[in-house]
Amino acid sequence: MLSPVVVQHAAAPIRDQQASVRGRRPCRATSPHPTVLPPATHIYGLCARSGGSRADPHGREESRVERNRGLSSPAPRSCSSRRPPSDQPGVTGQKTWYAFPDGLWKTQFAQGVRVPFPGTWTEYTGPADDKVVWKRVATSSATRSALSLTRFSVYRSGERQRPDEQWFRAPLHAAAVEPAADHPGRRADQGGRWRVLCANCREGDLFTPALQWVDGGAFVSPHENSKYFATSTARLFRGGEEIRAVDDPYALFPRFPLSPSPSDYRLDVVDVMAGPGFIGAPSTPLFGHARRTETSWGFTSAPSAQPPPTGYACQDSDRCSFQPLIQLDYRLPLDVTNTLVGNAFQVSAASHTGARGAGPVVWLRMAWSTDGRTWTDLAAKPTAQGVWTVDAPAVSGEVWLRTEARDSRGNTVQQTIQEAYRSP
Repeated sequence: MLSPVVVQHAAAPIRDQQASVRGRRPCRATSPHPTVLPPATHIYGLCARSGGSRADPHGREESRVERNRGLSSPAPRSCSSRRPPSDQPGVTGQKTWYAFPDGLWKTQFAQGVRVPFPGTWTEYTGPADDKVVWKRVATSSATRSALSLTRFSVYRSGERQRPDEQWFRAPLHAAAVEPAADHPGRRADQGGRWRVLCANCREGDLFTPALQWVDGGAFVSPHENSKYFATSTARLFRGGEEIRAVDDPYALFPRFPLSPSPSDYRLDVVDVMAGPGFIGAPSTPLFGHARRTETSWGFTSAPSAQPPPTGYACQDSDRCSFQPLIQLDYRLPLDVTNTLVGNAFQVSAASHTGARGAGPVVWLRMAWSTDGRTWTDLAAKPTAQGVWTVDAPAVSGEVWLRTEARDSRGNTVQQTIQEAYRSP
């Protein structure tokens, strides 16, 4: 008998996992078959390790869109869909599930379903078996443009509740990803499978900048296609002199040669969302916020012969290390239209947990603007290790953010996000 994990995406008597999609317009959900259904209130993704599923005993794994059908689900509710005037028209969404029994990289395709952008829904996924790896992909699409964010999880046996999920929450930004605790790559019994590529990383005397795009909820695509060089420009400096990237016409991303001795560097990265016609890269037809982000890091790098932390892989060898670049994560309380709710938000500032030569962030300053020219300081108070609570500006419209931080080892960051979010 299958025992699904409840993935709650809408308010209901059983509150398990809420997933919201930040999007542009409502859309209709479909079943794995051609029949068109009303917008989904509940979505089921079931897989049996024996090779069959509740939907299909012959082994074809399917996800089902149903209205409160069995499984002791909470009372159904309609999807909440709104189309804010400031967002992009013509954007649709899809959610796809894959199940990997026994944690192996093999599966049958699990049919995706259309989901409301913006909106909420309830998912039921199961069985809760710590041998099954679940991959979920949310895709935002418009004419000649698309971007997918991906999440891998292993559910514990007997697990009945999951944390809330939020997809495509502003501001979208580049980062060296930190997989969640339930990511299969973090498990020692996975034998090195499911690892994430090391970014902001030194391998020998080569440096690789951030590769993964993440949203405010820290969901990340493991694929780096179309990021470089469609959207990002990276320049590395040592002692005021620019270091040219390794000349490789087939490179998917830049890699920079480093000194064999400890040295100070400055990395300047400009992320500008692409226009129409890009698949796999953030683009202006899909997103109305954080269309341009400028970041400058100061950090010290030294050679290391240590392997990466569990769950990470090097590009060419088994020896590489995260560098002490301070990462900023904006924890904005946003509704499904990416509009701020509340009077305050949080910002975390810290190097990757696996970084060498990093220290705790001891100083942070923030400012806001509505035009990028005139800036006003924000009150930021440290509330936890590496976390600051910031009073939101009492202003209506699009808000730019500028953040500066420094850690105890002298590593620094300065970042400006154009129109990071909307204030009501």
